Amino acid sequence: MTKQKYCNTEAEIELLSRIMMDNKILLQLHDELTPSDFYDPKNQAIYSAMMKLMQADKSISAISLHDILKVPDFPLSLFTEISGVAASTSDFSTYSQIVREHSKKRQLIQLLRNAAKDLETQPHEEVLLNLNTSLYKASGKHKKNDIITDAVLMEKTLNAIEKTIKGHSCSSMKTGLIAIDKPLKNFNKGQLMIIAARPAMGKSALAANLAERWAIKNKVAMISLEMNAEQISYRRLAALSSIPLSKLYAPSEMTEAEIQVLMRNINLLETRNNIYTIDTPYMTLEQLRNKIIFLKETKGVDIVIIDHLQLMQLSKRATSRNDGLGEISAGL
Repeated sequence: MTKQKYCNTEAEIELLSRIMMDNKILLQLHDELTPSDFYDPKNQAIYSAMMKLMQADKSISAISLHDILKVPDFPLSLFTEISGVAASTSDFSTYSQIVREHSKKRQLIQLLRNAAKDLETQPHEEVLLNLNTSLYKASGKHKKNDIITDAVLMEKTLNAIEKTIKGHSCSSMKTGLIAIDKPLKNFNKGQLMIIAARPAMGKSALAANLAERWAIKNKVAMISLEMNAEQISYRRLAALSSIPLSKLYAPSEMTEAEIQVLMRNINLLETRNNIYTIDTPYMTLEQLRNKIIFLKETKGVDIVIIDHLQLMQLSKRATSRNDGLGEISAGL
């Protein structure tokens, strides 16, 4: 058997020793380190026992750990030895980072091995999609620290207010449509806005119009679950050029002036190049998430517009259409 390259059992012991010296360290680690992040099975068991003691509001010591792990492999002398390793707790984050880094590398290697094995029986598109999803989850980018003190929150709020007063807020984006901007106080990064109306009332046309306005200063992802990219392009050009959509589909009916306007706007869009169109029908939320993450990391996309939300493919967990749409909205 090949020796595992990505592990550091000494760092694991150093970290466990520091937790025994100062139990409060575990409060800072429990969200970012799990027992499986430790390579040595014994260290996994010890860290797991530490978490159980913390959850029970009990002291983490050699005696309490030995009391939980009453098996021959965990004598009291082992915990006594571990407790005496650390000389200080100030550098615990250094050892936690070492443990976590090796763990992530082991996870990545396993994911790549699984993907290579799946290629033998599955289409490469499916393998790539599953790999992207797994890599995203393994990266931990979907996790965030959701505990914010008032000191931090009020400072952020004050900065946002000051930027708005000075007229250069980096997160607020106007559409240029007063009927929308005034009641909604513009659009802000991190917000989800859903436009709802009966069929054939212009939702897609509005979405195309918003995309064009935002794309002047921002990069926009235009995701259509109903129309293909060419149909979206026709709608965008119609909105931008103020030419009836019917004429674009029958160009012989266009005047010379309209053709000149059309060509000028085609050149404008080619030069600006700020909208990225995706026309994959019936995407799942996970597929959509992967595409958006890819665009964000490679193109720096600021805004995502999804046309025909109700056409997204529901997960198997959804028991009804309403539950499914609720799940999609929460995911977005």
